[in-house]
Amino acid sequence: MAFPNTSVRIRTDIMTQFFERGRSDLACLVFGHMRQKERGPRRPTSHTYAMCLQGISRAADSQGLHLVHNMLKLDLEVGLTTKVLNGLMLAYAACGMPEKAMGFFREILHSEEGPSEQTLMIFFRVCETYHSGVEEATKMLDKLKSLDVRIDRGIYNAYIGALAGHCQVEKATEAIQAMESKIGVGPSTQTLGTLYNAIPFQYWKDQVEEWAQATYPGLWEELEQRGRHEDEEGLKSFDINRNIDV
Repeated sequence: MAFPNTSVRIRTDIMTQFFERGRSDLACLVFGHMRQKERGPRRPTSHTYAMCLQGISRAADSQGLHLVHNMLKLDLEVGLTTKVLNGLMLAYAACGMPEKAMGFFREILHSEEGPSEQTLMIFFRVCETYHSGVEEATKMLDKLKSLDVRIDRGIYNAYIGALAGHCQVEKATEAIQAMESKIGVGPSTQTLGTLYNAIPFQYWKDQVEEWAQATYPGLWEELEQRGRHEDEEGLKSFDINRNIDV
């Protein structure tokens, strides 16, 4: 094991750098070296686990997720904080397992610490691919309103993403047009980009583009300046940052 006396903080920084460079395999290797420590200050903390799971989610690394989650299950020194459970939610959703991700959300709801604002953001992200995601997302938004929880643009955008993930274009565009009356601020380029990027079929993306050009021409022009890329299946996405922190 290289540099056995290196602190957890420095190792966590190294791990994060590997994630940022697209080397999830090496990031998980660094994490594994920390986990091999028997005890003391060089073992990973709940924060370390959360940061590792966050990196795994952005890489959509199912192999790394399986490895790190198994380490967590066997680690008696680390508690399942909301941040760690947020990380599990986000990682399982990113790796195509939204049902399992939703299970961690329910675990958070029944925990002593309870959900954070980031939990809500991640919940709506899970709803993008969860089988009853539209219903769950709509119920959650109504619940937040009934509890007088402040809904900011970030949470509302995440709700739009949940609708878009199921190609509920009419419902999503209506929600965007009602945005200012609902939460006090109107849509941004991030709102339109979230709607476009979360849609899983190009046909509906094209419909959204036509609508946005007519309804929000200034915002759409600004969004187009960010640039777009196309995947191997011909699905286009804007170059915007939709990452969620745990």
